[in-house]
Amino acid sequence: MYSYTRILALLLLAAQFFANHASADDRLFILQANRIALLTDLNADGDYLDFAEIVTYAEGLPQNVDSIAFNQGRLFAAINQPPGILVIEDLNHDGDALDFAEVRTFATYQPLAHSLKDIVVLPDGTVICGNETAGQIIQFRDDNGDGDALDFDEITVIASIDGTIRAISARPDGCLLVAIATESTPVRILRDRNLDGDYFDFAENLSYAENLPAGVDLQSPHNNMGYLSRLGQSDIMRLFDRTRRRRARFRRMHRLRIGIDGISALAHRGDVIYAAVMAQTTRLLVIRDSNDDGDALDFGEVLEAAAGLEPIKSMAVPTSNIECLLGDTNADGLVTPADIPSMASAIVGVSSNVESCQTDMNGDGQLDGRDISLFVAALLN
Repeated sequence: MYSYTRILALLLLAAQFFANHASADDRLFILQANRIALLTDLNADGDYLDFAEIVTYAEGLPQNVDSIAFNQGRLFAAINQPPGILVIEDLNHDGDALDFAEVRTFATYQPLAHSLKDIVVLPDGTVICGNETAGQIIQFRDDNGDGDALDFDEITVIASIDGTIRAISARPDGCLLVAIATESTPVRILRDRNLDGDYFDFAENLSYAENLPAGVDLQSPHNNMGYLSRLGQSDIMRLFDRTRRRRARFRRMHRLRIGIDGISALAHRGDVIYAAVMAQTTRLLVIRDSNDDGDALDFGEVLEAAAGLEPIKSMAVPTSNIECLLGDTNADGLVTPADIPSMASAIVGVSSNVESCQTDMNGDGQLDGRDISLFVAALLN
């Protein structure tokens, strides 16, 4: 049996060996009025404050664009009025979507009196939006592979929500979390138990969090954990299901961060949360629980990544809605040295914020030193 000291030593050696070989897509897309900006940390200093790190990716979008999401090289944008979906793609690989046909209609939605709220794209390319007016979850799917969802039967109502929809997030296991404008059940969980493609059946649409102020935005980087920014509250709530039973029952909540007023949007990449904070101008904060104590209240855990921005309505990262991957303990879609700290914390029992499908490398149901060699092998590949 490996000792904890030896486990940590092996992981540290792996971190040093691979430090110069890690790579990841660190882009961040932000929606501002009728423009999408692309943020890239060109000098890897942890912020977007340097020259040419914020550029225009797409412009001239409708004023009523509500939110954006990223999937397989394409951005999808939900429009409130008239309701519809845009697909935004850098077809000529010049680093933007400013050229002909790089912004196209993906779907239109009837009736026109309704409006679309928030957008999620699943790993298979299925687009999910909320019908804010009718309290419905709408699915847009390109069934015939022609690049849009404009054809017959490619738009489907898959759930009915009792309340005004604020935000939607997809967990790695495929369940949807929905934030609604009510304090009795501000977050609901949708799980397709019988795999019929909707959430209308018994126990498929249940309460997940109860009795707290309604949310503005919602992110769920792990199956057992989500983050909720709340209306009129200067905090971000961490929603944590300690049982991990994949049941739609809320177990624990506490503040991830306090003292942040005016949060307009959240995004996540692995264990990092991005928060757009609106005042006279908008700031972009990077929030990370560096010491794995369950909050971001400690020194250096909240950093300013950009300032003086126009209001941010929505954000998207290229690693949204990825599937659970062995060794990918920070859930960024890659197995790199960035996964080492959380892997070590999980093995020694300090952190429970990662899933067994990320850490149990040999599939024996145990998390111990025997998973180390397989984790190092995954880093080598």
